[in-house]
Amino acid sequence: MYIINADDYGISEENNKAILEASKFGILKSTSVMVNTPYCNYDILQELLDNPDFRVGLHLNIYEFNTLKKDLKHNSKLYDNNGEFHNSFGYVLKNSFDKEFLEEVEEEYRLQIEEGLKHFKPEHIDSHVHMHAIPNLFKIVCKLAKEYDIPYIRTQFEKPYLIPDMKMFSKTNLINLIKVALLDTFTLMNKPIAKKYGLKTNDYIVGVQYTANMDSNTLYYGYKANNKKGKLIYTLALFNIIFSPIASQIELLYRVNSVFSIFKVVIIALFFDMYKKGYVRNSLLNSLLLIVVLLKVYTITTYPLTCKEIDTYFVWDSNGRPTLDRGL
Repeated sequence: MYIINADDYGISEENNKAILEASKFGILKSTSVMVNTPYCNYDILQELLDNPDFRVGLHLNIYEFNTLKKDLKHNSKLYDNNGEFHNSFGYVLKNSFDKEFLEEVEEEYRLQIEEGLKHFKPEHIDSHVHMHAIPNLFKIVCKLAKEYDIPYIRTQFEKPYLIPDMKMFSKTNLINLIKVALLDTFTLMNKPIAKKYGLKTNDYIVGVQYTANMDSNTLYYGYKANNKKGKLIYTLALFNIIFSPIASQIELLYRVNSVFSIFKVVIIALFFDMYKKGYVRNSLLNSLLLIVVLLKVYTITTYPLTCKEIDTYFVWDSNGRPTLDRGL
């Protein structure tokens, strides 16, 4: 099962409208709502809720915007004197062993859940910039999800994967790979906690490694890399970019089949064979050059095959919009 979710409903009016537009194509069927922003438009959200097949969840946020707490705490570790959040992932991670800080986080998360419940019944729960993946915060969110009868919680295990595009070597992607490694580690720690509380979760996620670079190509290869029969894949689509109202066409893969590529096995075997013989260990520069060459060979050999598959599953009408005319 492949769920495409639009994070950050409420981050801006433009983003809200883009999510609504995307939902009308029947491809986007899920969003996560930030309730502590001035742009959380419940009129547009109601249009989404009127669709019985559309899922709405909570996007807990202690990263930016304001706390929902009325009586601000003096010298809070969570927000400033004006009640605004300015918390990086690293800051929250560093303070995640501080009991006082965790109590503030739980209070804020509780306020946001109760605010959301005034307007809709959340079907899942996650967080802005994956803050709840931090193990001690994950425990809090699991406890609250159980208490407020929210059945699904997001985890963030993503298999790193290659795409036939130079953005794979961008500075942003290299940083994102570090994020993937950290979130994958946290997921291995967090899944037993979700199970303990009787919560359901996804098996894999797509959208962390290529954050800020999401398009049809990254979605397609992410699906191929993470697809396994009977597994639930959760996709984070940056709809303010992909589904921008001013976009000339929407680039989104509706459905793809996982195709086994023998070239993956060959490239991996070749690399380990060279490593075993010592060719890769002589110097860091040689290692990096070899990796780049192998990646280039991989993209050249697999790209023509993949283009044919994309043609098979992308269906466009005369206006450049995706259609489902082939009964996929």
